Amino acid sequence: MKTINLTQGTTEWLDWRKTVFTASDAPAMMDVSKYKSRKELIKEKATGISKPITPELQAIFDEGHTTEDLARPIIEQEIGQSLYNVVAVSDTHPHIAASFDGITMDDSTIFEHKVYRDSKASRQRYDLAKDGKLLDMDMMQVQQQLLVSNADKCLFVVSDGTRENMAIVEVLPNKELQTEIIDGWEKFKKDVENYTDAVSADEDLTSLYREYSKAKAIADEANTNVKNIEAEIKQRAKTITDETGAIEIIGHGFGIHLMTRKGNVDYSKIDVLKDIDLEQYRKPSTQYYRIANG
Repeated sequence: MKTINLTQGTTEWLDWRKTVFTASDAPAMMDVSKYKSRKELIKEKATGISKPITPELQAIFDEGHTTEDLARPIIEQEIGQSLYNVVAVSDTHPHIAASFDGITMDDSTIFEHKVYRDSKASRQRYDLAKDGKLLDMDMMQVQQQLLVSNADKCLFVVSDGTRENMAIVEVLPNKELQTEIIDGWEKFKKDVENYTDAVSADEDLTSLYREYSKAKAIADEANTNVKNIEAEIKQRAKTITDETGAIEIIGHGFGIHLMTRKGNVDYSKIDVLKDIDLEQYRKPSTQYYRIANG
């Protein structure tokens, strides 16, 4: 195990996590996560764009950190050793990483904590742990942690921070699962490199596009004719207004008016704005569909 000198939760740590394959992402990579699909993780790694953390999700994270801090000294008392937060990568697979809730000084035991809260998913996890079992997604995370650390065991804990509501499972390394994780990340890496956010159009969309293309060709031709005629009308109107000095021409069922349009403000010429970041005043971006040939 190679220790990385980073503090969990910092901006530097978050940036580093984007460059490696973390244990918390192992369940999604193996497509056993309840919270993120493999396709979503591939897109995140390929684009560097993650879903924003909502206030509700942040509250869950905060609760998890609080109960973890309460549970750690209980486990330390149980094993008679201190547990330390560590960030590390595997000696043999430096792109495979883990951030440990706790690990003993001799690296023999790691600690992974999950919050026990009032929700169906949390109660399921707690009940399984009481029976000495883990969800598939939790097992994948723990096995990657054991792979990175080479520890003898992991104490997987589900609790609300109290000894009364605490389930502990001792998880041993599973070499078969660890090999699947290593191979899985290798395939995942290739999928990220080959990622594209484009998908093939289905038959219905293709048929609609063909209709659109034909209609657009007719409309484009008509639009060109309209613009040509419009240009001739404006040129003739200019000749008449120049000769007569009038600003309005009345015809049979139509009128032509000479209008004046104000020019746009050239903000680059305003000295007081040169040191101001105007991007902060930009309206939110919007999405739209652009139809293109080819």
